Amino acid sequence: MIVEAKNVIYKVPNGETVYEGLNLEVYQGDFYGVLGKNGAGKTTLMDLLTGYRPISEGSLKVLGEDPISSHRRKKNQIFVLSHDIQIQQSHKIANYLEFTSFFYPQYDKNLEKHLLSYFDLDTNSKFGSLSTGQKVKAQIVAAFSCRPKLIFMDEVTAVLDPESRKRFFDHLKLVKKEKTCSVIMATNIAEDLNGVVDKVLFIDQKKASVHDVADIRHLFNLEDLEQVA
Repeated sequence: MIVEAKNVIYKVPNGETVYEGLNLEVYQGDFYGVLGKNGAGKTTLMDLLTGYRPISEGSLKVLGEDPISSHRRKKNQIFVLSHDIQIQQSHKIANYLEFTSFFYPQYDKNLEKHLLSYFDLDTNSKFGSLSTGQKVKAQIVAAFSCRPKLIFMDEVTAVLDPESRKRFFDHLKLVKKEKTCSVIMATNIAEDLNGVVDKVLFIDQKKASVHDVADIRHLFNLEDLEQVA
């Protein structure tokens, strides 16, 4: 199993409960979307899964390991993709990719070369000169080139231009067909999940429930909004 959460409870230091009884099972090749209103806890969930925050109660395993354990052996099978990740401004894209590849024995240089061309990136460009979207595209190249078993994606699509978004999802669908990588993608753009994910984890009022992709419109009451418009 890739991710196994059993009755997870998470409370922030001031005592407020963010999650009550979170249960989730993700298997190899599964693609999950994570949806919820602003402040519902999408990024908090990513923090728990990546070990940035410890759970308060329950059990959480990622690739069979405790995310907060300092003895994890499978960190090089996980990639975290987020627009919030800071990369040294003086680093060239080439430096960043070379540094990243050092930690992933399965890193695919041929795939990297293809994706750099696919996303129209110049490896000599420094991060200080890149737009937010270009920085994310460089991370996308790294994420797929690492060929990990699990990719966490936290709000990455909103900063991409329309052409890059299409290219990103086209490649993501190819990865999905391989069934060798699982993806958990948090987003505020519900349309991003159609035709991409298998299930949707919907976060609302401290609860997280799994739904079919077809339920997205109902979860956000989009039908009612269209009637008002």
